[in-house]
Amino acid sequence: MTTKTQNEQIEFSLNFVGFYDSLHSEIIEGKIESYDYNFDNVDYKQTNINYCKEYLNRLSEELEIDLTFISLDRPREYNFTTDKIRTEISQQDFNTLLDAYDDKKLFDYIEENSKSYDGFASFYSGYKAVKEEKEIFLQYLFDYILQYESFDFYDLDFEIIETSITNFTFDNVGDNIIK
Repeated sequence: MTTKTQNEQIEFSLNFVGFYDSLHSEIIEGKIESYDYNFDNVDYKQTNINYCKEYLNRLSEELEIDLTFISLDRPREYNFTTDKIRTEISQQDFNTLLDAYDDKKLFDYIEENSKSYDGFASFYSGYKAVKEEKEIFLQYLFDYILQYESFDFYDLDFEIIETSITNFTFDNVGDNIIK
């Protein structure tokens, strides 16, 4: 049997609406325009990762916890799901959130949102089932927090990354080969 400590890290997916036609994509596009970047030269994959890191930093500051960026999960198609941030939180910070948010309102939220309905079969139905799995509980907890708390993400300080090949043509491919 392993002993769980306050330093244990819990990994989970943070639903943040993603980048597909969302507030977050508007923020990125606004910054690209305001700094006069060429849209065709932006490395959106790396820029989105930078945005996610700053998003987690802001959320960490607001909630007085520490969320660590792991990766950005992007679906191949956006018809069933959207982008999610893989992140981790310490057991101590998880307990801090429980102290602040684990109340009747959260219970009711999870009870309502974890139910099966037409077109969706829930594997974790109800508060008790959700709370048994920390990763799942954290997903519902952050969905709840982001829905009912007000956080300002408009002024995130993230870096726009431009692609390194700005004047690529097939005519100069051979010029870049190291012999």
